[in-house]
Amino acid sequence: MELEIRNKNDLSNVNGIDEFISLVKNGRWKEIDFLRQELLSEGKYLTFENLKEDIVFLSFFLYNNKQREKDLTKGSERTYLNDLRQFLSFIEKPLSEIGYVELDAYQRWVEEKYAKSTAKKKLTLVRSLLKFGFEHQFFDRDMRNYIRLPKKERARVERKLNYEEVQRILDEVRGHPVKHPIIAFLLLTGVRVSELCKLKWGDVHPGLKGHLYVRIIGKGNKERKVRLRQDLYGIILHHRNYFRLSLTVGDKPEEPLLVNSQVNPLNDRVVRYMIERVVKNAGIKKYKGNFEEQKISPHWFRHSAATFALDGGANIHEVQTMLGHSDISTTQVYLHDLQEEKAKVANDYIGGIQI
Repeated sequence: MELEIRNKNDLSNVNGIDEFISLVKNGRWKEIDFLRQELLSEGKYLTFENLKEDIVFLSFFLYNNKQREKDLTKGSERTYLNDLRQFLSFIEKPLSEIGYVELDAYQRWVEEKYAKSTAKKKLTLVRSLLKFGFEHQFFDRDMRNYIRLPKKERARVERKLNYEEVQRILDEVRGHPVKHPIIAFLLLTGVRVSELCKLKWGDVHPGLKGHLYVRIIGKGNKERKVRLRQDLYGIILHHRNYFRLSLTVGDKPEEPLLVNSQVNPLNDRVVRYMIERVVKNAGIKKYKGNFEEQKISPHWFRHSAATFALDGGANIHEVQTMLGHSDISTTQVYLHDLQEEKAKVANDYIGGIQI
């Protein structure tokens, strides 16, 4: 049934934000006279001055936002929608009515509830929303300064495992047809779980000198190549042979690179849960500065892979390429952390006494 919007009251007939989003995504909102008249100033400039409806504003913020250089990936779209729903649920009033009190309260709540890195992402999204709204007359003033972003947290590099802990995890899964290849792949390539779950057998290809590489599609659909070590490739082949998948590079390219026990593609959420269980069974525990136990996520494997590579002699640019960082300063954090850990400290020089 065709959606009819002839005036502001008709917006109440829209079945949730998803229905309006589809209009914005495919550009068909311009075919609706009421929306075109209300949302286009001089027939070409987007403005919300005459139509300050949350469902309209949020749809354009997400899917018709010229400030954003690239289209949203499915992962980013899901994260943004969840974060915006959380924000709206917290403020409990129309967006056009918010001010310093609501924004300051939300910031305090987010900073108390989440780690600095997560809080920063959530607050950055709200700042982007405020900027977009001010520039397109949804808000009558620029409220971005009401949100103060937390300083960058270098401590996130501390979310890594040491060699002994990694060995215990590998020993826990060694020989398992599903768990072993998943964990070995994450530890030796530094890929994200979401990237691993999307990999196909066709993403594996030989290089000029006979080495095998896997093509990774990362954030923003950026492509990178990671070389497969022989031992890791052997584990992959053992896994594929166990589940009767193709063992010939170039054959059946649409098959998943790794599968679950039902021979289906890997699921991001299931892999994360599996890793939590493996880490727990291996007896690995980590604590924050306040002695609160930390949850060890798959991203710890990524941090560990970067640190181990640098410790083994890889240069910063090689690790940047492996991880797919667009900004080398992100990779340098791992190097600085490693250098601090390996540097001599004052008490190394204390001698002449026996304790």
